[in-house]
Amino acid sequence: MSDAIERIRRRIIETSAELIEATVTDTIIPLDEALAVIDEESAKEPQECKWVPCSKRLPEENGHYLVTYHCKSYGNYLPLFDDVYVRKMRFQNNKWMLPFNLDKEAREDEFQEVIAWMNLPPIYEN
Repeated sequence: MSDAIERIRRRIIETSAELIEATVTDTIIPLDEALAVIDEESAKEPQECKWVPCSKRLPEENGHYLVTYHCKSYGNYLPLFDDVYVRKMRFQNNKWMLPFNLDKEAREDEFQEVIAWMNLPPIYEN
């Protein structure tokens, strides 16, 4: 169980104990207060970088992301290859800025797609 979930669980138990001692009319917790507790505890949890499949959703904002990127050739012009890479890529205007091959025949012989993405991890600080 993550630390955030455990802290939320403890806070709910503590709040429940306090509410049992309160009058019946005081036992209703407003939704905004409950959500504030969840937000507060979640903010204490270190944010993990998790892969998001592009088939589920795309980023909501323009920017650079870490992506799993599939690239292959059909073998008509380029040598046959079928590779998967992890790289930093720009997302802008609801589309990925895929690498661009200047050679038209190479471009037509190539298939490219972003499979999954995640936010960039924090920069290492010594």
